[in-house]
Amino acid sequence: MSSIGEVIRGHEQRSLQAQCVLRLFILGLVCINQAELVPGGARWTASLVITCFYGTWLVLLVTRVAMHRRVPDQVPCIIVDTAALTSILVVTGGFQEFYAPSTGLDYLDYAYLLLPILTAFQIDPRTTLLVSIIETGAWLCGAGFTTINPDWTLIRHFALLSGVVGLACVFISAINKSRVLAIADLAETRAHLLDENIAIEERERLAMSEAIHDGPLQILLATRHDVLDIREQFASMPEGSSTVERVDRNVQMAVADLRTVIRGLHPTVAQEIGLVESIQNLANISAQRGGFNLEFCDELSRHDAQIPDRIQKVATSAVREFLENAIKYSRARNLRVALRLSEKVLHLEVSDDGVGAPTAQLRSNLRQGHIGIASQRARVESVGGNISIHGSEGNGVTVMMSIPLE
Repeated sequence: MSSIGEVIRGHEQRSLQAQCVLRLFILGLVCINQAELVPGGARWTASLVITCFYGTWLVLLVTRVAMHRRVPDQVPCIIVDTAALTSILVVTGGFQEFYAPSTGLDYLDYAYLLLPILTAFQIDPRTTLLVSIIETGAWLCGAGFTTINPDWTLIRHFALLSGVVGLACVFISAINKSRVLAIADLAETRAHLLDENIAIEERERLAMSEAIHDGPLQILLATRHDVLDIREQFASMPEGSSTVERVDRNVQMAVADLRTVIRGLHPTVAQEIGLVESIQNLANISAQRGGFNLEFCDELSRHDAQIPDRIQKVATSAVREFLENAIKYSRARNLRVALRLSEKVLHLEVSDDGVGAPTAQLRSNLRQGHIGIASQRARVESVGGNISIHGSEGNGVTVMMSIPLE
């Protein structure tokens, strides 16, 4: 899903949550109305049936919203609200208060004013306008055609009030639309810049890995050939032979280390070997550089093929950044790196037992936009994930990352 789609989807979900709260308030008014009726009789029974139907429908709607599942469109939902309120007022004789001379408005009538407000949270002004027309029309039909000798003055006043509220909701919806689209455009731009940043970083790492492979590594390999030639010459001299053996071992260790570094730097190699091995290579290199005792917990290997390429790049980059911070600042003895997959969410942990820092200070550094941490947070958030950092003085720092795969 694009960044624009993610922003709009998030706004729609929050709108549905606000609408559910208002609908629960409407249901409360309906229940109060039912409680004030005299029990018994056909009207009381009909009102009870409608109230139970509306309450059941609302419970199902709230449940679907809470579970982040797809819900019906706005207009059908508003039709259900309007039909329930109108039916209750008709069967209970609620509209009879509009006969002349009128006794005024009932509190349940004002529930109609909440209907256009329900759609003011979403970003389709046309839907809000349509709902306002439906709500006002239904109320006018109920008050005007089910009442003997209706008080048209009061009915016109209420219709005017309903129209003003509906028009205000249309403007609010239009403002919401412009703000959401502006935010979505910024999110799309940020995602594009982050993709460009990742591409530039990969090109730099590719250039570095190739430079190391074509330069220092080749020199060391040529040096080892020279060492092997020298070892043959010193084969009859025990003292010289042992020295040459040590030099040969050191050269082999340097070659192995450089090849490990190349595997960690080269983006194509990292993509081919998978997320788990890439992060394990980074952890091993960091443990060597920082002198850490490494604990690597892998609960992801059997799911490695399920991780999308973009998620792998973001996760690898973030882990690399926090491992680098551990090397520079932690002064730790032990380093822990953990990976697991739970309900299609990738969880990663990088923790140490170093000098640490208060959580408040870590969050302050994050808010102040420290380049490494801020950029990694932006990358993780661009794919729907989040980063949390916890620490205390003397007890190290723990970084937790969660990234959904979908």
